[in-house]
Amino acid sequence: MILETIALLALGDSLVNPSLNPVETSWPELIGAANIGSPGATAPKWNRPPLVDLIVPAEIALVLIGTNDALNLQSTPERYRGDLERLIEEMLDRGVVEVVLLKMPLFDGIPPSDTLRLEAYHLVIEDLCTGPVTCGPDLNEVMLPEHYGADLIHPLQSGHDAIAVAVEEFLAPKPAPSLTPLGIGAVLSLLGGMSQIRLIF
Repeated sequence: MILETIALLALGDSLVNPSLNPVETSWPELIGAANIGSPGATAPKWNRPPLVDLIVPAEIALVLIGTNDALNLQSTPERYRGDLERLIEEMLDRGVVEVVLLKMPLFDGIPPSDTLRLEAYHLVIEDLCTGPVTCGPDLNEVMLPEHYGADLIHPLQSGHDAIAVAVEEFLAPKPAPSLTPLGIGAVLSLLGGMSQIRLIF
């Protein structure tokens, strides 16, 4: 089956899809992106079904993944790099034209050792931004303390609003997408039987 190319796709974890910490409108929805984020997801999970099969052709894919990886004591920057490289390759193979990597915030609500891993992941992201892969906004420079909920990790609506503004400002100099953005319902309808997949893991 040939899939149409959509304009914007957003994938990642609960910082993309806040279904477990609901807000009125997530940042991907605010910018018109198809949101296929999965709460609790890690980069390795995105390299396996069913998540990898949600990736469809897109002019731009916005990727925010790595927080749950950093909270995993078995994770290392080297593993994260390998997993992210495979995910990028998979996205390009599946028809994504440009991959935009967003840097995760450095949260006040996690141990210092996890913060160090996140900082190392930022360096990995910077190193991978070449060719069809570009570095998007650094959310550590976007998010303020008042943007987080009680757990100090998941954004409130104000946090999603701030991310949306930062991403829109980043995308503004780029040529306007030639195709109409599709919502997640339309993406799943393109995938046929994939519509039964639950996005919460």
